[in-house]
Amino acid sequence: MNSLTKVAINTYVFLAIFSQAIAEAPNSALAYQQTTNSRILIESNIIRFYTGGVERMIVDNNGNIGIGTTAPSNTLSVKSDIIGKDAFNIFNSEDVEIFEFGTLNNNQSYFKVNDKDGNVGMLYRTDSDEFYVLGKVGIGASSPTAQLSITSTGTIGEGNFENSSIYMTDGSMELGIDPNQIYSGQNLVLNADSYLGFKSGNEERVRILENGNVGIGNSNPGTYKLKVSGTGYFTDDLTVYKKDIILIDKNNGTADGLGIKFIDNARMALYADAEIQFRESDSDATQIIMNLNDGRLGIGTISPQYPLHVSGTAYATKFRAPSNAVWPDYVFSDKYVLNSLERVENYIEKNHHLPDVPSAAEVEANGVDLVDMQALLLKKIEELTLYLIEKDNEVRQLNNRLQTIENLIKEK
Repeated sequence: MNSLTKVAINTYVFLAIFSQAIAEAPNSALAYQQTTNSRILIESNIIRFYTGGVERMIVDNNGNIGIGTTAPSNTLSVKSDIIGKDAFNIFNSEDVEIFEFGTLNNNQSYFKVNDKDGNVGMLYRTDSDEFYVLGKVGIGASSPTAQLSITSTGTIGEGNFENSSIYMTDGSMELGIDPNQIYSGQNLVLNADSYLGFKSGNEERVRILENGNVGIGNSNPGTYKLKVSGTGYFTDDLTVYKKDIILIDKNNGTADGLGIKFIDNARMALYADAEIQFRESDSDATQIIMNLNDGRLGIGTISPQYPLHVSGTAYATKFRAPSNAVWPDYVFSDKYVLNSLERVENYIEKNHHLPDVPSAAEVEANGVDLVDMQALLLKKIEELTLYLIEKDNEVRQLNNRLQTIENLIKEK
């Protein structure tokens, strides 16, 4: 046991012995001396303790006790002149040091609290600002549940830092933490060498990789800046600047893709591996379908059989036939052989439709080619015109003959 510590403990014994004498003769001098170098001196309400001829402890007239100092400024003042040695320590009944404080070799100070076996339980050093605690620490909590438990009331809200459980500042920037929120008075930066993960309900909901890629609903966004597993909902516009929107990319954009492609500032493209459908939202019924494998477009049908297949009435203010359509001007050629009306009559009696014109059964089975039908109708009009011209010539000839006959009759 340190000699200064023993003196400090024995002081209270001597104070008890001499307290009555001091009270009765406060201004008298009383000396108790065992040897030349060890003595107790009481004078002018001051008690001095000597060992080895050196004053070790003093009790002044204010009741302050000084150990290693002759001018105690507090109830107990301890001074050690030996650098790197304990100034004060306490031992348990097993002679195990459980508490000590003193100075270090660099004239800094420390204190240490040990457990019953002498193991360090708490240590503080002023030279390195080191504070070490073995076990749980409670701040506002008498029974800490974790290594550091903080119990406080109130919430920071919009910067009420006095309600913080933990408050940090560098003099200009502030950060507060309470059980419900983390609030920064300025910017807040979270940093991790690998990734940042955010959990709720004990499940990870958001992950930010070290390259900045973000996964929502998944922990592996891969090469995508934002990868969302689940339904997304936007209350405002979704802006994608000069980039594609990839809905499905099975083979890194080489095949089986689905999305919206940016071409330039005035053009875009929809792409899919098979077809694109346009559906009515209430009934979820497909109204328009584009088959991208053969280029067929269906309106009102989901199984287009033609490049443009409309199930229902189509309306257009103008329809233009292709320039390579065969137009029936050849009917007026001298080489064109016009069927006689008798032959046409016989054909109609047998087939119940005009020559070259499809029957009702054929139209019902195969439909009508509008361009060909327009050309065919024009052909029939031109043939009809030739028949009319022919009959008109015959009527004129008959009229001329009739007029001649009438003139002869009148002359008689």
